[in-house]
Amino acid sequence: MRNAPHGTSPGTRSLLPLPRNSYGEATLTRPGNFISVTYAQTYRRNRAWNYRCNILQDDNIAAGLGVPHTFELPAILGLRNAGDSTKSSYKTYNAAIISVVMNCWIRFVRDLTPNQYKYASAPHWESFGNGRRIVLQTKDTKMERILGSRMRSVSSGSDWR
Repeated sequence: MRNAPHGTSPGTRSLLPLPRNSYGEATLTRPGNFISVTYAQTYRRNRAWNYRCNILQDDNIAAGLGVPHTFELPAILGLRNAGDSTKSSYKTYNAAIISVVMNCWIRFVRDLTPNQYKYASAPHWESFGNGRRIVLQTKDTKMERILGSRMRSVSSGSDWR
């Protein structure tokens, strides 16, 4: 019998990502969106921001982990300041994302907005009040819209009843 990826048998497709994705969605993504929507509705729509970290590391992907929670910490705090491993992709093929992510957080801390004092090449981070969030990804950082059904269920609180 040949070796197969973790959680699979030769010739079959892994079902492990389904519960893992559901767990991440239920425990991290939806609550984060709920907090952002609530803040935007209660205070000011243009003063709430949200993001999705999609910084990929080959060994995480190969192990079926996707992007682990808090994987962006070395990019926010800098290499060797967040317990990153010696095999960290931030030292090689993900090095370019460090300045993008770090600059986003520095701008936010400095002025409570991620867009003031930004580099000309830095992406504009739209507020979450219009249902968009930034996707932090090496060489492809961009804005994305939260799907309408997901926004409606989050903003109505139906996920929490």
